[in-house]
Amino acid sequence: MGKNEAARHKVRELGRIIVGQSTRQDRLKGSRQVVSRLTGALVRMILVMMLVVMPSVLLVGVTTDTKQMVSLVALFLGLLTFVEYNATYPSLVEFRDAPPFNRIRFLMLFATVFFLSTIERGKIMPSTLTEFTDAVLDKGCKLSMDGRGAWRDNVFVERLWRTVKYEEVYLKCYVSMVDAHAQLDRFFRFYNERRPHSSLDDATPRETYRATIPIAVNQ
Repeated sequence: MGKNEAARHKVRELGRIIVGQSTRQDRLKGSRQVVSRLTGALVRMILVMMLVVMPSVLLVGVTTDTKQMVSLVALFLGLLTFVEYNATYPSLVEFRDAPPFNRIRFLMLFATVFFLSTIERGKIMPSTLTEFTDAVLDKGCKLSMDGRGAWRDNVFVERLWRTVKYEEVYLKCYVSMVDAHAQLDRFFRFYNERRPHSSLDDATPRETYRATIPIAVNQ
């Protein structure tokens, strides 16, 4: 009996040691995740603030009052970004878990704001970039932000993918790629051919598209 009790005691002690080690590992892992998320949120906050204040820094003739107002807006947006990216469940920035696409979007936006600000600044203080732009414009080329390839072209696609995610993907558990392809194909057929859209006067995308093409094609 004494040997059995000793063995049981050793097993219990070993179990406590294993549980304690796993608990410490879980705490350490949780602490690292918190620090990583906090650092990422802080970096994104700084980048957003830099993006907002950049035009007021680069442009010539910006008044002090304007710079102060821009600084307040940058601070607000920076804090909002920090809170959203540091929160476990974001309320506004729902696309934060798509790192490659988010970074590409931000870099493109940052580059666009930088180049446009530099071009505008060049009207007063010419630079190599503005001289190059003027040379291109002198050849008959035009700068356009409202045609095909404009920055807002992606808005409609983002809205579509949000609908697909929340009304199809997140509600299903696909068993294979073939099943996912079939389910998504069924959803898109319903979305395009049967579902009315308030933005299209309660018509379907298919009906709206057919109304814009020549009659001969419809027939």
